[in-house]
Amino acid sequence: RWTPITYSVRYFDKAGNHKATDTKTYGETFTLRGNPGWTAAGYTAQGWARSANQTSRTHTFGQSVSNLATTQNANVDFYVAETPNPYNVRYFDKAGNHIATDQKTYGTTFTLRGDPGRTAAGYTAQGWARGANQTARAYTFGQSVSNLATSGNFDLYVAETANTYNVRYFTKDGTHIGTDAKTYDAWFNLRGNPNRTHPAYTAQGWARSAGQTSASHAFGFWTHNLATSGNFDLYLAET
Repeated sequence: RWTPITYSVRYFDKAGNHKATDTKTYGETFTLRGNPGWTAAGYTAQGWARSANQTSRTHTFGQSVSNLATTQNANVDFYVAETPNPYNVRYFDKAGNHIATDQKTYGTTFTLRGDPGRTAAGYTAQGWARGANQTARAYTFGQSVSNLATSGNFDLYVAETANTYNVRYFTKDGTHIGTDAKTYDAWFNLRGNPNRTHPAYTAQGWARSAGQTSASHAFGFWTHNLATSGNFDLYLAET
């Protein structure tokens, strides 16, 4: 009389770490184990493969099988087959307006996009931030990165800092009086009358060029954003 053999069905994670063993008998129909939840972050389990580090399965989870071995005490090994997940890297300007989207694959190294040239006037781009309206960057433009997300979307925003500029003050004939450093978008008062007027003349305010009699800005004028960078020059206007 013949006695059916027994054999072991051994289960491993993708990397080859042993997790479980079931003993089966020749002639017996049974179902393979389901998804064991051993999948690495950023990957999706596809089923069972017959060797480690595979992306394609040979058997589905829970598949009905029989007679996987014909030798007594043989081992039949199964490994979780996994595929890397795709995810989206989405780029936005500082205010949150969408610029572009790149699809990436988990486990793949790539470079972030460079400066998109979407910086607001009076500001300088610093890199990519993880939220809108930031001044500090989390990543540089063109930085080499990988595995930013295990799935879904990973959002990056242009980080910008306000530029500084100089407000320079001069007498009517172009003699330098003083310089004040200002920051774009910051409000301030222009300087008052410096009392550097020529004899027999009356100061009218600040003009944009030398030798003027009409003022473009009053003394102490409340203002902002006179320049996006560099120098903004004002001269005493006199009559």
